[in-house]
Amino acid sequence: MTADNVVAIVGGGPAGLSAALTLARANVQSVVFDAPAPARNAASTAIGNLPGHDGIAPSALRQTIRSELTGYGLTQFQTADVSSVAGALHECFTLTPSTGDPITVSRIILACGRIDLYPNVDGFAEYWGKSIHNCPYCGGYDDRNKPWGVVVNRPEMTSVIEIYRMWSDDLIVFMDPDIEMDAARKADLARKGIGVETTPIRRIVGNGERMHGVELADGRTVPRAAFIWWPKMTVPPIVADLDLALNDQGEVVVDDAYRSSRTGIYATGDLIYSNHQSTASAIHLGGACAASVVFDIAMAQ
Repeated sequence: MTADNVVAIVGGGPAGLSAALTLARANVQSVVFDAPAPARNAASTAIGNLPGHDGIAPSALRQTIRSELTGYGLTQFQTADVSSVAGALHECFTLTPSTGDPITVSRIILACGRIDLYPNVDGFAEYWGKSIHNCPYCGGYDDRNKPWGVVVNRPEMTSVIEIYRMWSDDLIVFMDPDIEMDAARKADLARKGIGVETTPIRRIVGNGERMHGVELADGRTVPRAAFIWWPKMTVPPIVADLDLALNDQGEVVVDDAYRSSRTGIYATGDLIYSNHQSTASAIHLGGACAASVVFDIAMAQ
């Protein structure tokens, strides 16, 4: 495999695999770097709200797409992180993986997602993906009609709490200490039967499989069977090292063709989208980005 028109895809999740499939359908070779660490959604037992694959395990979906790619013979897989990137468009990029030899390519698609920053709450990691969900559309249905907690850790969440009543009539909002909610809004939620708790959460209480409630900093325990908790996020080290332009939400800034601030490097998936991250959105964005790369390759010939 030579560098001419070979595309490196950093990230072997839904966005990266979708990009690889789109490139293969356009006769473009790619190398997919899939980090050996567990995938971001590895704690989830199933992917919800994915047409045609509703309820599929994340690992099974990845394996299905990999199997489809095998038939094209245009995609190589490297089980490694990318430690560094050197070079530029028209000079070729050289990627140094965490294991193995450097690889030279013509363009790069960053599809390595974000890193969730877990809160300093005992038991959070244990129940993440089981009873604690970051998206009601993905995991909320399976915990419908149970007592829910909703952690409000972003200002924009204060005005949309009512949406979670689509899944549960028993809601309590748990306010992040850095987020304020005025008295009028609290009274409005109280009239609708939605409680507001301002004492910080100290610990998740449960049996190891399912949570039963949360212990607060003042020692009280509040029974809850499920939570919506959207952790803060950061970009992977390789994205930070590339010094690409980011917006206020921490997304990689791209143009309408998914080109980043560094010519020849594209970004897609959760790296460029924060509002409603899902497997379906990642697949769409990955394919759309790859289509733009195909266009740029064709126009440069």
